[in-house]
Amino acid sequence: MITEENIKLVQNSWLVIVGKANEAGQIFYDYLFRNNPELRYLFPTDTRSQNRKLIMAIALIVNKIERMENIHAEITWLASKHLAYGVEVKHFVPFKEAFMYMIEQVLSSEDFWDRTLQNAWEVVFSEISQAIIVAMQNLESQKQIARIKIKL
Repeated sequence: MITEENIKLVQNSWLVIVGKANEAGQIFYDYLFRNNPELRYLFPTDTRSQNRKLIMAIALIVNKIERMENIHAEITWLASKHLAYGVEVKHFVPFKEAFMYMIEQVLSSEDFWDRTLQNAWEVVFSEISQAIIVAMQNLESQKQIARIKIKL
């Protein structure tokens, strides 16, 4: 469960990451593709625009995280985007590894990283990821129901 302390730590550290957005995005994709080359097909060849999309998507959630119940629309939107790109539930594990590596690298370079902050980011990432996965599954179920209705 995300605590107020988690929220404060994540939001404060996010300001540091935003200040290094291009570097952060590059670290993320370099790590992801180096350790999971089979995921390369999910992304455009030039990741510069993808770097911005990554940071903007994270910012969308981080800026509203104190009211999880109020970010349903954002979670659903992210789920639909992930489905459109071909993301599967199994991809969230390597994504989390790349994400946590990115966060650690950027914040360590600013002497802003410690175990408490790591735990806060892990909790937030896990909660948001789980919400996106559930939304993806719901969207997929809705598509299947619609296909069945069309056949009838």
